Amino acid sequence: MNRADIRRKVNEAVAAAYPGCVAEFQGGVERSRMATRGPTFGFRVKDVKTGRYRSNVVWVNPDFVGTWPADWVRRAVEESNG
Repeated sequence: MNRADIRRKVNEAVAAAYPGCVAEFQGGVERSRMATRGPTFGFRVKDVKTGRYRSNVVWVNPDFVGTWPADWVRRAVEESNG
C-alpha cells in the first residue's frame, strides 16, 4: 500500500469517527525527503468548521497493510491526547 492509499483510507476513517473532521498530515508528507523515505509519518484530526485540532500527532506506520477502521482512529486519538 502506498502513502496516497494510506492517506485516503485514514481520511475515510477520520470522517467516519469524527464527522466534520479531516486528517491533516504532518511533517511535509507531500514534499519532504523524509516523507517519502522515513519510517513513519503522522496526522492530526482537524475540525473543518473551526480549524481546531482534535488530536495531537498520530503516528502511522506506512508499511502497515491492514484496514484503518474508525475505532482505530478513535483509540489512536485518545492515546495521542493522553
